[in-house]
Amino acid sequence: MQRRWMMIGALLVIFAAASLSLVAWWHSKKTPATSMDDDTGVVLMQGRPGYLHKILLSDTGQYSMTTECDVCDERASIGTWERIGESYIFQSSSGSVVLELVPDKVRGCDVLVPRTRDATISDRRIFYSRLGDACLLRL
Repeated sequence: MQRRWMMIGALLVIFAAASLSLVAWWHSKKTPATSMDDDTGVVLMQGRPGYLHKILLSDTGQYSMTTECDVCDERASIGTWERIGESYIFQSSSGSVVLELVPDKVRGCDVLVPRTRDATISDRRIFYSRLGDACLLRL
């Protein structure tokens, strides 16, 4: 009888741990990269499970870049962003350009891709999309 209760207790612990993991995963999919007060904005994402790069663009012109990585120790970076023509320009707090993204299409989906220093579009396998973009769920 005691063994039966131990087995039931172990199963309950496993069930609780699995439930908490599922809730944490679901929450991470719904929340933005970081919070910058209560600013509204857009979240851009690039990557896959295990390595995910997020950029939160606030409506006030601030950005926050974070990386969710299983084995990395990268910290968030913040700065300002602006849209010039079709390009999105990200500048660090020191004023240097960190990243420039330009519109493109990947398999029919609208994405943003990094522009290289020589003003050409870089490797098309690296692209950012809006969080929740239904078009990319097909890829």
